[in-house]
Amino acid sequence: MTWVLAQLADGPVLQASMCGPDKHSRQTISQAVTGLERTGWVTRTRLDNNRAEIALTAKGERLVDNQRRYQ
Repeated sequence: MTWVLAQLADGPVLQASMCGPDKHSRQTISQAVTGLERTGWVTRTRLDNNRAEIALTAKGERLVDNQRRYQ
């Protein structure tokens, strides 16, 4: 989950490749994204077998802005 948040801090949209030799890594990323959706930090705009595209919500942007302020 920390990796996803760090990548989100770099821009308004994250497009992460979820293809790999291990299906468990795809499941882990999907579960992390689902958790971020439940908290209201991101919205999932696209999900297929290989890629997910998520965007920060206003709540997620405030979280990232607050984190940047304290660094």
